[in-house]
Amino acid sequence: MHSMMLVAISLQLATTPQAAQAPKPPQTTVVTPTPPAIVAPPFAVEEDSKREVGPNVRVDITLSDLGGAGSAATTKTVTITTNDGKFGKLRTQVTSRAYGAAPLNVDVRPVVRSGGQILLYLTLEYSQGRNPDVDSNPDRIMNVSLNQSAVLLLDNGKPLTLSQSADPIGDRKVAVEVKATVLKN
Repeated sequence: MHSMMLVAISLQLATTPQAAQAPKPPQTTVVTPTPPAIVAPPFAVEEDSKREVGPNVRVDITLSDLGGAGSAATTKTVTITTNDGKFGKLRTQVTSRAYGAAPLNVDVRPVVRSGGQILLYLTLEYSQGRNPDVDSNPDRIMNVSLNQSAVLLLDNGKPLTLSQSADPIGDRKVAVEVKATVLKN
């Protein structure tokens, strides 16, 4: 009988809630999102204080606009001089009643490499307005434009043909030649 009483008391203790223990609060997990990795843009420039000043570099961009039938060919050369690793920017625009707006915009960043070659970042926007009432413009084209970006490895002082574009409608072509020259200080 003694053993039955012990079993009954043991069962009663096992099923009785214990007042000494406070209920556990629900567990929460705090998740802190990982910030996205910051990737430097392709044109990132080192801080001026950490970089030695390099030589100046002259960049010549020659546009040869080989107009369509009946149009005369024109050549335009743009020159920008900037320091090694620095940006150079040129903005020009002509606006006329007959031809509208015709911009010629160039951005460059030359980087002189240890072997003497020049890594050149280049963006070019060129547009030539046209008068739709001129006889040599039977399709009444109002504007022809070229927009180009490139990264080139150039030999010092040697020209390189970057592109030759074709007019999607006529036989007009625009050739772009680039030359970068390290200047002696």
